[in-house]
Amino acid sequence: MKFAILDILEKKRDGKELTWEEMQTIVQAAQLGNVHAAQLGAFLMACHLRGLNEGEVENLMRAMMFSGRLMKWPSEWKQKIVSLQSTGSTGNKAKLILAPAMAACGVKFPILSARGYDAIGGILDKLRTIPGFSGIKSVKEIEQLLEDVGCCVVQQPSDIAPAEGVIRDMAAIAGTSDNDAFKEACMIARVAALKLHAIVIDIPYGAGEWVKTKEEAMSMAANLDRLRSILGIKIKVLVTAVDWPVGTMMGQSLEISEAMRCLSMCGPPDLHDLVIKLGGHLLHEAGVADTPEAGQQRVHRVIRDGKAKKMFEKMLKAQGVDKSDLKSLMKARKDPNNMSSVLPVANYFTHLSSGDKCGLYGSLSYVAY
Repeated sequence: MKFAILDILEKKRDGKELTWEEMQTIVQAAQLGNVHAAQLGAFLMACHLRGLNEGEVENLMRAMMFSGRLMKWPSEWKQKIVSLQSTGSTGNKAKLILAPAMAACGVKFPILSARGYDAIGGILDKLRTIPGFSGIKSVKEIEQLLEDVGCCVVQQPSDIAPAEGVIRDMAAIAGTSDNDAFKEACMIARVAALKLHAIVIDIPYGAGEWVKTKEEAMSMAANLDRLRSILGIKIKVLVTAVDWPVGTMMGQSLEISEAMRCLSMCGPPDLHDLVIKLGGHLLHEAGVADTPEAGQQRVHRVIRDGKAKKMFEKMLKAQGVDKSDLKSLMKARKDPNNMSSVLPVANYFTHLSSGDKCGLYGSLSYVAY
């Protein structure tokens, strides 16, 4: 039975529950470009204002997951291909360090990223500040990167859950990207389509995060676990308190600099601790470590011994960074001031003065409106 897009919009506008067939109809129309942008935006706003029940969220997730091909990895990787997803955190460049660290520990660690739409920016936005870095790869090229290096950071291929990308992009434009139901359905649809052995999802909460309170984070964790159980996939959800930016630097180029300092054991303690914690859970979920604590020790060891740093260099080279730029980048890593010789700097600078007042901040809101 075919459903008219307008009928579906009006039904959701009036607060009625959508069936699987109706949800599939609008998701397929979004994927194929057969729905007007205004209609898709109206649909997302109706869902945002009227809400989606558990069945609708499940149907949205399934429709997006099966809107394209499902990844099929080499059989010998079956037990050791893992990844990390996060709702995002200001200044959080942990994935930049985790990717080479996981590869150094012997697991395959692909990061299929999307562009960031807010001040935080995505991991791919950060890496694109490095001259020559290429994050657009075919599925075959992704497999080759994982074979040669063990990790990669690439843009989500257009044929993997394509409807998820369309809906996520429109949600960002339509002002509905902060809807928990959309975030949960999109996240699980994307990771389920990747067919990974294990996934760790980090939900940071705090004043400057998408998720503001511990209660909201725990609710999202429960919803993600429910969606995970429906599909029968292996996911570990972590809830992390973050009331301040991770590390000491914010901004795409600066975060690359700080990640490289962390790979050289010169980074801020909170960033190092977060990487160790997440890495420990990843190795445990992958079956490489008997416990998260044993995994943490292993991650600390590959960073301390320089193996993770060498893997980071290898990944950058494999993804298009010129040898001379790579050499300059690694040479300048110990001094952030020297990074400007390789990475772009801001066109405008603003100096903030405390005047004649001295003291300690009790709290700091780091999101400006």
